[in-house]
Amino acid sequence: MSARGEEAAGEASGSQEQPEPEPTPPEPKKRGPGRPRKPQQEPTGEPVPKRPRGRPKGSKNKGPSKAAQKVRTRQLSAHLNTIYLSIYLSIYLSIYLSIYCSIYCSICRSIVLLFYHSGYHSIYRTFYISFYMAILLSVVLSFHLLFYHFIYHEIYHLTS
Repeated sequence: MSARGEEAAGEASGSQEQPEPEPTPPEPKKRGPGRPRKPQQEPTGEPVPKRPRGRPKGSKNKGPSKAAQKVRTRQLSAHLNTIYLSIYLSIYLSIYLSIYCSIYCSICRSIVLLFYHSGYHSIYRTFYISFYMAILLSVVLSFHLLFYHFIYHEIYHLTS
């Protein structure tokens, strides 16, 4: 008999076909090796916020790169070096000025004793004149040195 004949014979005999079983959902695919997922739990109360880790995703405030940090460190050390240099120059200038003032005071005193000392001037008056001449000259000299110091710093900052 052919297949059609069997169908026809089956219909004629009144036999009923069995209903097809309902398809079951396929089982979820198993994950590969590694840490298994936690089973889902029903939330009770407020959800616990996640702990922030590092910089937020997509934030614009990124920290400086390593190269920028090195440049900044180099700039700070250069600035400190200029501060130290200016301190050393100030100390040097003050020492130089005091030595120069004392030398010039003694020179002025000798000059005054040689040329301007007469019987009616006391030795204290001579020292007084020479001392104020030395102070006047040292003030003039200090302005010159400060001017050169200022120019030196301006040139140093322009070249760095």
